[in-house]
Amino acid sequence: MGYNFTIGKQIAVRVKEQKEYPWPIKDPKYWNPGEDGSKRTITIFRSDVLTKSQDGTYMKHTGLGCFGIVIPDSDVEPCGEDQHLMLI
Repeated sequence: MGYNFTIGKQIAVRVKEQKEYPWPIKDPKYWNPGEDGSKRTITIFRSDVLTKSQDGTYMKHTGLGCFGIVIPDSDVEPCGEDQHLMLI
């Protein structure tokens, strides 16, 4: 059993094509030893449902939810319909 939720078509977006995007860890205290967390990236797929945050970054709601993804607005498009998702 999971938690069902809907992201309205007014705010649901997706990337125009699968691509790797910056997903930086802002605070160095959370970086893995020997790694530069400011250079972390994530692959976003066409099937991922995204919303834009107030700080201009994007949040991914599908799979493992992730926030703070840096995607140019020109790389996203509206999903066109409400997105019905389930958190398991």
